[in-house]
Amino acid sequence: MRHRHAIISLVSLAAILAGLSGCPLGDKITVTVIPPSAVVEAGLTVELSAQSSSPDDTDFAWESSDESVAVVETVKSAAVVLRAVAPGTATITATANVSGATGPATVSVLEKPGEGEGEGEGEIPAEKLAPGLNITISTVTIPEDGKPVVEFVAEDDKGNTIGLSELTTLRFALAYLNNAQSPQYVNYVVNSSGQAGYDGAQLGGTTQNDDGSFTYKFKSAIPADYSPAATHQLGGQVQRLYVIDGLAYTANPVFTFRPDGQPVTVTREISATQVCNNCHTRLGAHGGSRREFQLCILCHTAQTVDPDSGNSVDMVVMAHKIHMGKDLPSGSYEIIGHGGEAIDFSDVAFPQDIRNCTTCHQGAPQAGNYLTKPGQTACGSCHDTTWFGDPEATPDGYHNHPLDFDQPDDSACVTCHKPTGGVAGILESHATETSQGPGLALDITDITAEDAEEGMVTLTADFTAVNGAGEPITDLAGAGVSAGMILAWPAPEYQDSISESVVGSERLVSHGGGAYSYTFEDPLPLDSTSYAIAMQGRVTFTLGEASVRQGTSSNGFRVFTLDGSAPTPRRDVVANENCNTCHGEIRGHGGQRFGVEVCLMCHRVNQTDLVSRDDSGPDVMKVDTVTVNFKDMIHRIHTGEELNRPYSVAGHGGNATDFREVLFPGDRRQCTICHIEERPDETATFAVPLPEVAAPTVIDNETTVTEILPARAACNSCHDHLLSDIHAVLMTDTEQGVETCAVCHGEGSDTAVTTVHRLNP
Repeated sequence: MRHRHAIISLVSLAAILAGLSGCPLGDKITVTVIPPSAVVEAGLTVELSAQSSSPDDTDFAWESSDESVAVVETVKSAAVVLRAVAPGTATITATANVSGATGPATVSVLEKPGEGEGEGEGEIPAEKLAPGLNITISTVTIPEDGKPVVEFVAEDDKGNTIGLSELTTLRFALAYLNNAQSPQYVNYVVNSSGQAGYDGAQLGGTTQNDDGSFTYKFKSAIPADYSPAATHQLGGQVQRLYVIDGLAYTANPVFTFRPDGQPVTVTREISATQVCNNCHTRLGAHGGSRREFQLCILCHTAQTVDPDSGNSVDMVVMAHKIHMGKDLPSGSYEIIGHGGEAIDFSDVAFPQDIRNCTTCHQGAPQAGNYLTKPGQTACGSCHDTTWFGDPEATPDGYHNHPLDFDQPDDSACVTCHKPTGGVAGILESHATETSQGPGLALDITDITAEDAEEGMVTLTADFTAVNGAGEPITDLAGAGVSAGMILAWPAPEYQDSISESVVGSERLVSHGGGAYSYTFEDPLPLDSTSYAIAMQGRVTFTLGEASVRQGTSSNGFRVFTLDGSAPTPRRDVVANENCNTCHGEIRGHGGQRFGVEVCLMCHRVNQTDLVSRDDSGPDVMKVDTVTVNFKDMIHRIHTGEELNRPYSVAGHGGNATDFREVLFPGDRRQCTICHIEERPDETATFAVPLPEVAAPTVIDNETTVTEILPARAACNSCHDHLLSDIHAVLMTDTEQGVETCAVCHGEGSDTAVTTVHRLNP
């Protein structure tokens, strides 16, 4: 089983890549204080930060020109917290620790809100101010000096113009498309370490015009022989500090144009931000403020190399290698990130089959380029021990591309690698073993009950079996099919289940034409209990010389009663489509159990891994029995390496899996990654109080029985540190079955679950 079943968390990605953007071009070292001006009420504080164009400057000294107006309260390396003392104006100076370069900012202190500079005609009333940051670029021109000029507008969510003093970060990158087989952007700004980056003017190169719009003048000139007919793309990283809520708002505007003013006809749009966000929640590299895929590819170009490891961080190479992770033929892809930290991606495991290229290659105009424009860079990023050069000069650890011929460029690739067919069709080469099977669909068609002993009935389920072509499977065993049925009850919150194998049982009856019936071994009580029933199964077939298994494409899941009363289904909390977004297809136990509704039938509130523990080794001691209730288990697995306590599950054959190795690729605060949004009463499925039918988690290790009330079980599966657990214990009464979580964390409170889990803008 893959333990690190994710790509990389946003926080880790920021740390890895933070060192990859070099200093802007230019000889003079400049220090920029952000924001360059601020207005604050007396008695309050404001935070400023400094940036130097020299990478050697890592610390700053801060000084106020008038401490009777604003005084330095706390210095945090490249940032400072100032306390406003009395009305007036003070100049705050940041001095770099190595270069000695300085940068100023102006702090205006008001006696009360609305007083002072900016008050009067044309001022936006406070009640009309709004959060948000929306950047609209109108034009990009390249004047005779070669330094591009950007015209843009910044507005809040109500359409009010935002002032320059509210902008804390403003940077632009500019690149053009080359003439390669699959055109790629080439950035105009590359530092001495070989890293593409942003222009260096930043806020110092920005002026606000009389109509509220902005003009940004590049510090760096582009080459005089640039091509005006080439597609150019401008990408921005802009942040606004909204003083009312104290939050930073980010915008990544992207503007595509041709300098000659003609329409853009050639673009590079291989994937899309939303496609990345399907797993990553919200792209947020380099501190969280670079969120648009089309911005990322302006710096992660073929020009950009990690200077320490020598590895490329071209998006084509980097994305493929990171997603391949532990499956890389070379075994390793390492980047030296911020502060010299070495990050090795060889433990990363993609949460589905890596050959599902459309997981990433979708939702964009050129998403199909991998089928029509194969090349050495892209293909060689996954197949990274394949040598495309002189077959007589193959490096150690590499093997020659088939046919042993030198390939100086990508022009011949499509000769053999067509989308389908040919010598090595791309779709055929990337087809998974299980996708090539005969197909299997198992569906329950009817359920009947016959009287058995007094008060009991015998349950029989009718089902059909067909292959992928819709043809009936008349001999299950002969066709290599293994099938079974799962029964779980009561449906509102399962606490019992049985699983019985169907194929080979004397209780299986074939009615011909792929129709069967199966009678369960033990009778059931005749009452109003709601039961859930589902099929499980797979077909074994030979592919090449290998024996391969393919799971059923349907499970026949249904809820029923034995006395004819209306059944009560289990409450819906998660959805298959949510799981499938990252996992491709939600399956378990060799692919035979399909769909989250089936997972819930066995992974119930009182299910543990005790059956796989026998005290034969330290990893399988019965005293360490853990719950595998779906709620507890999924929360803990997805928390993974951020768990404070071990979560080691003993599985089949006595092997234990420690899920602290899992690295979740998204932001777990976004509960709707897995949860459906609302219950029937229109409250969030992850809000407290939980429905009354939610049952406690029970852990029985044959020595002690531990009961954990349902809200505590859910919350402490992620928040598993000692203080959170103590808090939850103090706020619950297990004997009385009472949880008071909703008093503080219910909807409408300041610490509601939906509030504390909300992502910052």
